Amino acid sequence: MDDYIALQWLKGTLKGELQKRGLTYADLLRRLNALGVEETEGGLRNKLARGTFSAVYLCQCLEALGIKNFKIDLVEFVQAQSTPKYGVVVTKKSPFGSGEVVYLPWSHNKPQIGTVIELPSENYADRHGSYSQVCGNCEWVLLPGWSVEDALTTFSNTDLVAKCYACKAYNGLLGSKVKVEIES
Repeated sequence: MDDYIALQWLKGTLKGELQKRGLTYADLLRRLNALGVEETEGGLRNKLARGTFSAVYLCQCLEALGIKNFKIDLVEFVQAQSTPKYGVVVTKKSPFGSGEVVYLPWSHNKPQIGTVIELPSENYADRHGSYSQVCGNCEWVLLPGWSVEDALTTFSNTDLVAKCYACKAYNGLLGSKVKVEIES
């Protein structure tokens, strides 16, 4: 199991347990504080959103929720997450103002073929168009101001894959020969 799937499992498990019991983050926070775990609501929300917390913290949360027995069925979860999906690039109106955002297909797994370039970088300078190419995973802007035509002209028939500087996901560049699996 790769890190991404493990993080998804952690996030889903705790959020699912909260939903099953009809509890909110504030309820869990009160219960954690009663156990002597010092936490803020913002800190709790961030940990559950990212899935990055220790096994001790997971156990504290389970205790706070009153869970005595906890079954870990990782095989079923991994199988549910592992179905590859291929798709087209999604273009949406930019949440940052005018223009549009192109969400690139992405994966946490390095493709078998292709040369990896880290973006953004000085080698692929910002443009001044109304589009932006963003990481399909974290929405970090990889190619600011680049239109679809710019990307197709620059990357057509290459074997380049863009590694996001922020989340380290591998993004399939428009026009590149490398097909990147879309994870959702």
